[in-house]
Amino acid sequence: MKKGVNDKNIAILHKTIDGSMFDFDGLNDETEIFGERYDIPARMIRNIQLAAEEIVHGCITEFIEHNEGSGYPVELDISYLCSEGTAKMTVTYYGSRFDPFEYVDELSMMLVEKLSAEAAYSYDDKNRFVVSFN
Repeated sequence: MKKGVNDKNIAILHKTIDGSMFDFDGLNDETEIFGERYDIPARMIRNIQLAAEEIVHGCITEFIEHNEGSGYPVELDISYLCSEGTAKMTVTYYGSRFDPFEYVDELSMMLVEKLSAEAAYSYDDKNRFVVSFN
């Protein structure tokens, strides 16, 4: 079992975003290193990076900043199921209900849907956006 892979054969990258000045270039670098470490296909890593930027940077942090910072921290988890070759990105954020599918530029959400196998939003005392990649 590779270092960083849990007993369910899942590799996880976790990041906490606590403000709009978060280093997204650094996140992209870490995601690339994560992909190399666990032999994740380069195309999947690029799709994850682009989807993260569209969702977190282009949608959620903008929403939070317009609401005086209510909603931080944003938790970003990227998991890779090594045995199946699938990945999931979960973005959790606080504050009032905000579904990017309803309130954001349609082009951004169309891009996320094109990059992913599935994208879904839910709200249960916190906002959660889950994107799956094959």
